[in-house]
Amino acid sequence: MKKKIFGILFALVLAVSLMIVPAAVSAAEEADLLEGSFVCEQDGWLFVHLEGSPYQIGYQNGYLTAENANYWLISYVGTNKYAEWAREFAKDIWPMVPKEYQDEIDGIVDGLHAAGYTSWDRWDVAAANFWGESYGCSAFVATGDATTDGQIVIGHVTMFDVSWDFMYYVMYDVTPDEGYRFRYQSAGGSIWSGQDWYINETGLVITETSVYGNQVRNPEGTPIFVRIRQAVQYTDNIDDFIDMMVTNNSGIFAAEWLVGDAKTGEILSLMLGCNAWDINRTFNGFYPSCNYAWYENFRTEAELPVPAPDPPRGANSNRARRWLELIDQYYGEVDVEVGKLFLGDDIISLYDPTGTLAGYDGKVTSTDLVLDNMGMWARWGNAAGKPFDIEAYLAEQTPEWIASEQEYIENLYRYVERTPQPWTYLMKTVDIDIKPGKRHNSINLKSTDVVLVAALTTDDFDASTVAPETVVFAGAEPVRWTLEDVDGDGDMDMLFHFNTQDLDLTKGSTEATLIGMTDTGWVIGTDTVNIVPTKD
Repeated sequence: MKKKIFGILFALVLAVSLMIVPAAVSAAEEADLLEGSFVCEQDGWLFVHLEGSPYQIGYQNGYLTAENANYWLISYVGTNKYAEWAREFAKDIWPMVPKEYQDEIDGIVDGLHAAGYTSWDRWDVAAANFWGESYGCSAFVATGDATTDGQIVIGHVTMFDVSWDFMYYVMYDVTPDEGYRFRYQSAGGSIWSGQDWYINETGLVITETSVYGNQVRNPEGTPIFVRIRQAVQYTDNIDDFIDMMVTNNSGIFAAEWLVGDAKTGEILSLMLGCNAWDINRTFNGFYPSCNYAWYENFRTEAELPVPAPDPPRGANSNRARRWLELIDQYYGEVDVEVGKLFLGDDIISLYDPTGTLAGYDGKVTSTDLVLDNMGMWARWGNAAGKPFDIEAYLAEQTPEWIASEQEYIENLYRYVERTPQPWTYLMKTVDIDIKPGKRHNSINLKSTDVVLVAALTTDDFDASTVAPETVVFAGAEPVRWTLEDVDGDGDMDMLFHFNTQDLDLTKGSTEATLIGMTDTGWVIGTDTVNIVPTKD
């Protein structure tokens, strides 16, 4: 089948020379493994859609994000003595990983190999997933009388050394065979966020900031990346989320988890230690989070003074005090735009023009956006759009340090080259109609005819704004397009023609997706298909 996803707008961020398929995988098998997946770039983000079985999702991940994943593995595992220790640790933890996630990790390895990155194996990818946890963040969730219209508003900014994390611009959209569809921010090769920003199709939005000081551990506990991945993929309410997170907790990665349920308007703060946790939930209120231990049960287990100092003192208390100021100033006025302002605040994001340990992104969403296909506003780079001044930073360093830290400096330049970016919406869902006027959307894959697909104009979407040259449907580019009223509602729709032989569909396909670029970003639409049996 013709792999149109390797066209201009679907470049897989890989050099063509690296697209080597292992002898064990035939071209037909590769097409099956990649079916339904795609990748596109928008304002610094790499939007990656994965779907299928655990192994298939993993293969697509490793293949489509290979260059990014390679950087991530170097950053989080490396090639020194630590790498050997991390690999041995991964082998010890492996039996605690459910088979579906073992299969996904193995798929990532095979996808990386297929893309030409053959030096990594199962234990490298497993080790990076075990240790891909962020160490500095700010976040908030508000609802009810704290917001302008009673909707949930939730946001998160990640703060860590940008030379280590310059590759965390991947936004995954995953449709697994089992469980709910979900989205998460991460790096290539990761099966969970690590920086912890998730939305699932049931309306749950989940984020967190890690909390320091709690050293209590359960060596037999389930790793955090397993528990949170299961919670995102398999829970649809706050009660089940709490159960999933506290059951057989390892204690590694103590954190305050913030959750919003867009279906009900309820929000949660779960400050999770090892054997102790604090649960706060409400339909009216505001929970800030900034790596600060606010609550009694957590502080008791961590052997911190109880109650927490008022006003906050100690580690990360500067941000804690700033959050309290912002709550006083904006309570009752919080919406998505105010959320963007929070995340761009210099104190909340630790902004320093020459500081490498600072906020490097921003994500914010609300009830309406979540319920509209898990939509969100996101910004790669400082959430206020302020740049990192690498030349001033280097001017502060000694010649000896510069000479010894070339790899670190190269990674800083990789971050600078991609930032700052504007706030952008990921990703608007639109209505499409495959084979308009036909009831079953039947497609004969051996046909030499064309398949018609309409992008429909609605109250909040003008189909004429789609740039036809950017459109891809089931891996194929259109051969013709016209503006016409396809559905008879008086609005002009965009009708695309695709050669059947160009489509990346198989006899097992039940859905097909169209994406295209407008002046405000990418749009995506999906409709059902019925593949007609053919005689070989």
